[in-house]
Amino acid sequence: MNENDKLIKSLIDSHLTDNSQVAGETTGTSQVVSDNSLRDEIVTDNVDPKNFTISIVNTTKQEGLESKFSEAFKKLGFSNINIAKADLPLEQGTLIQYCTNCFDTVQELSLALHNQTDLLIIEDPELSAEITVSLGIDQMYIDNSEISISILNGSKVSGAAKGLQTKMIGDGFNVTNYGTADKTTYQNTIIKYSLINLEKANIVKEYLSASYNNIEMLEVTKLQTDIEIVLGKP
Repeated sequence: MNENDKLIKSLIDSHLTDNSQVAGETTGTSQVVSDNSLRDEIVTDNVDPKNFTISIVNTTKQEGLESKFSEAFKKLGFSNINIAKADLPLEQGTLIQYCTNCFDTVQELSLALHNQTDLLIIEDPELSAEITVSLGIDQMYIDNSEISISILNGSKVSGAAKGLQTKMIGDGFNVTNYGTADKTTYQNTIIKYSLINLEKANIVKEYLSASYNNIEMLEVTKLQTDIEIVLGKP
C-alpha cells in the first residue's frame, strides 16, 4: 500500500471512529486531538518547518482542488508537497493530521484554507515531519467561469455595459450578453440573483466593489443567466 493509499485509509477510518472515543480539546470550533504521552516519541525540533512534507488529498468531486491549494501552500513557502485525488468523493469536512511538534506549522497552513474554524485537526504520532490535509466540501469554490452573467446599462455612461463585459471576460467570468436597461436613471448598481445563486452573487459583488459604489443585491425568482447586473450611476 503506497503512502497516498495509507493516507486515504487513515482518513476514512478516522471518520468512522465514534466521536465519543476521541478525546480532545477545542479551539474555537476547530477540534484538536492530542496525546501528550506520545510527544517525545518523535522529535521534529531540528527540522525546518518549511521542509515538512505536506500531503494533500482531494476528497471532493471538484476537479483540481488539490492543485489549487498546493499553489496556495507554496506561496506560504512550502515546497515539499504531494497531491492526490481520492477514488470516491466523501461528503465531509476538511481533516488535517499532523506530526508531533508540527502544530505551529498547521496553524500557518490553515491560513490558506477556507472555513478555518470548522477544520478537524488531529495529531497523529505515526507521522514524522509530515502534515496531511484531506480537503473536504468546505474547501470547494466556485470558479469565475462557472458564473453566467448578463449586464444591462442603467446609467447615462455610454458603453458602460460593453466595457464591463470586456473586463469581466478578461477575468474569467462567463458574460453571455450585454445591453441597455429599461431606463438610464438607476442610482445604484443592482446585482440580481435567484436564491440558489446567492454564493455566486456574493462573488460578483466582491468583484464589482473594487470599481462600483452603492451596490444593491436583489433576489428575484427567474433569470436567463445566474446573475444579472444593472449598472447604475457611477
